[in-house]
Amino acid sequence: MAFWIILIASTSINMILIGQLITGMAYGGIHFCVPLFVAEMADPRIRGFLGSILNLSITFGMLCAYITGAFLDYSNVPLIILPFPVIFLLSMIILPETPSSLLRQNKIEAAKKSIKFYNNGNDSSKNGFDTVAEIQKLNNVLTQRELERQEGSWKLILNRESLKGLVTGICLTIIVTLSSVHAFTTFALDLFTQSKANFDANLSVIIVGVLNFLGTAASAVLIDLWGRRKLFGLGCTVSSAALIAFGIFSYISNRGFDMALFYWVPVTCVSLFIFASAAGLRPLPFIYTAEILPSNIRHIGTNIIMLSLNVFVGVSYATMPYFLSVCPLHTVMWTYGGVCIFGIVFSIFLMDETKGKNLNHES
Repeated sequence: MAFWIILIASTSINMILIGQLITGMAYGGIHFCVPLFVAEMADPRIRGFLGSILNLSITFGMLCAYITGAFLDYSNVPLIILPFPVIFLLSMIILPETPSSLLRQNKIEAAKKSIKFYNNGNDSSKNGFDTVAEIQKLNNVLTQRELERQEGSWKLILNRESLKGLVTGICLTIIVTLSSVHAFTTFALDLFTQSKANFDANLSVIIVGVLNFLGTAASAVLIDLWGRRKLFGLGCTVSSAALIAFGIFSYISNRGFDMALFYWVPVTCVSLFIFASAAGLRPLPFIYTAEILPSNIRHIGTNIIMLSLNVFVGVSYATMPYFLSVCPLHTVMWTYGGVCIFGIVFSIFLMDETKGKNLNHES
């Protein structure tokens, strides 16, 4: 809210930079808090769908920004977007805190109301949901966590199970970011505008936004149906195929063959990659991270993994232009495709399925 108000009121570049700093802090906080919030309050049967909503909201927001930026004056864009953080703030005031957080504050009755609220007010007389039993499970977990915390947080992280979850989460973020999922969008815009498809800049950016949004929406629908491993593996498979096909097209074109009739191939490959990566790769760090970590290090572990995600996103953005300037395009595409192939291997041999996992059990 502060950032958009600064954009509306300020004519100073320094104030706008301060606003960007505030936005970065808020963005980092949201990426840390929302996966934990979902993990603590969601029913295991729909936790994947609810976890996908963060990424779905981000892609929808980007699409809205692309559309408003294409058709509205710059000064009017903040006025359109400002109501959304206001709605978010009001929602967070109205919604109850998660049961786990309330139990940590020893607010037993509030925790019971919260767990009922987040389970649609269910009770044992209707469908077997027992509020008292669920509270007791949570209480046991928190008691055990507190005893372990007193032994030292770093000792907990160095525990074999904790290290496995932490390393798995960090490896997942490395695969997702270094496959150019985030940075590729910038290149995609150049490809659309430079290809013989004759897309203008505004149409190109809107197409990218629509593909991102549709891919994320597909992920939200499929992640609880197919599971995390299968969706990630399939996303890596389609993404690698698209990038390798694009590399083959570029290699043949560089050999002097006339590829004018096949101008649609790079556009199709890029579109397929954006959709598949949005559906199977990009949402996974936000959903899988909180699920793979033991409850006793979930907060600090999520913080470490989200920090690594942002670091590697920065590395991806910084290296891609240099990579494109010193290497042939087909080499770049095959390299990113190779990262996706490694993602397939990772999903088969190193990922544990967390679909339906009860995160309130002791770890």
